[in-house]
Amino acid sequence: MKELSEKQIEVAVNWWAEKIVVPKFDNGDNSPTGGVTVALALMASTRVSEDKIGPFKEALIEGLKTNPFAMQGIHVDYGPCEILHDAMVKADIPTNNAPWKTNMSFHDGGVRVSYGYGQPWEDLLTSN
Repeated sequence: MKELSEKQIEVAVNWWAEKIVVPKFDNGDNSPTGGVTVALALMASTRVSEDKIGPFKEALIEGLKTNPFAMQGIHVDYGPCEILHDAMVKADIPTNNAPWKTNMSFHDGGVRVSYGYGQPWEDLLTSN
C-alpha cells in the first residue's frame, strides 16, 4: 500500500484547517432556492475557535497516516468523508462546517483540490 508523504499530509491538513473555519457552501444552484439553501447552511455552521484547530490537525494527520483509504483522497458532498468526519468529531468541530462539493486528491507526491461544485482542479503541491 502506497503511503502519503509528510509534505502531502502537511499541505492537506493545513488546507482543510483553513477551510473549515469559514466554509464555502457551493452546490452549483444559483436559483433563489439555492440561495436559501446556502443561507441555511451558513446559519447552521459554527465559527471554529482557534483552540480547536490544533486538535483537528492532529486528528486529521492521524487519519491520513492510518486510514487505508487515505490515498483515495478527502471528499465532501454535503457531508464529509470518514477521514475528515472523524477528525472534525475528535476536535469537537461540527461536521456541517465541511465545505460542500469539495474534493482533494493525492497523486505521485502531489495534492490537488476542487473547492466547490464544478470548480476546476488546483494544484496545492506538485509532484516531486
